[in-house]
Amino acid sequence: AHEATADAAAVSEIRSEIELNMLRAEAATEASERIFRAQVQVRQQAVAEMRTVIAALAEAESDGAALRSRAAAAATQMAARLSEMKAKIEDLQAEGRAQEQLMQEMSLWQHEAEDMELLNALANDE
Repeated sequence: AHEATADAAAVSEIRSEIELNMLRAEAATEASERIFRAQVQVRQQAVAEMRTVIAALAEAESDGAALRSRAAAAATQMAARLSEMKAKIEDLQAEGRAQEQLMQEMSLWQHEAEDMELLNALANDE
């Protein structure tokens, strides 16, 4: 009876560990999705800003030197914004790599917990 109680406690502990790992995996998945959406948003913003600069350059070609000066200023501003966006994307990618590492670790934990559960099941059968 004492062994059965100890085995039940071990199985319960393994189950709790698996459930915790499952919650971690879900959280990591949500974080990865959030990072992906943020990267898409930054890239879409960059495309929209590049279109604005292209439009300004086209206008400058047809309207003369004053507009060319405005377009050059817009291009300089765009270069600064693109640099900021690149840094933001790199930060998001680093965060994504950290999330992927966590997912891999949780997968290993889950496999270990499953192995422990199998060993407990075998021990219970004996």
